[in-house]
Amino acid sequence: MRRLTLIVIAVGLLCPTGARAADKLENIRLVWKPTTTLTKLGGIDSTDIAEAKIRLEALTDSRKSPELIGENLEGKQPRKVTTQESVAEFVADKFARLFSDAGLALVDRNEDIVLVGELQKFFVEETGTYNGEVRVKFSAKDRSGKEVWAGVIVGGASGWGRSYKGENYYETLSNSIIATSVNLFKNAGLRRALGAK
Repeated sequence: MRRLTLIVIAVGLLCPTGARAADKLENIRLVWKPTTTLTKLGGIDSTDIAEAKIRLEALTDSRKSPELIGENLEGKQPRKVTTQESVAEFVADKFARLFSDAGLALVDRNEDIVLVGELQKFFVEETGTYNGEVRVKFSAKDRSGKEVWAGVIVGGASGWGRSYKGENYYETLSNSIIATSVNLFKNAGLRRALGAK
């Protein structure tokens, strides 16, 4: 009886279906796991804009497949990375934290500028390396509701790592959010809207 049990266990371990099911990255949680910082990517220069009161509205998500956040394309069949969590809420929360850490004045009311964002891309493509991109269409409105600036801001990140591992997707997406934040406040038009001279 003991011998039979060992044989059954061995067959189960060698079963490719079982192994494949165990490492699927579907319906995973969104995890903040950056390996870089604002400073390392050039930082957010708050000179001339630190006094501007900014209200960051909730992001809308216009991506075609909101659950899809990555894909491994190393094999014949793509291996998807999906989540059931709100990507727009996750990204907006990280933007708010990064903006505050940079010394910008985020407020809930009595703002000088309302910053509205539409999430257009939040994705990692894995083809030997992990290549991530976050793309957001932003609009800045003054107190009267008039749009004073609009633009599409993109941030990306790439890196090496073991194939089809959640940790590597988390790191790449997190770093891409940071890069997008840095690029947003490098934009001359937005800085003028915020009062930079």
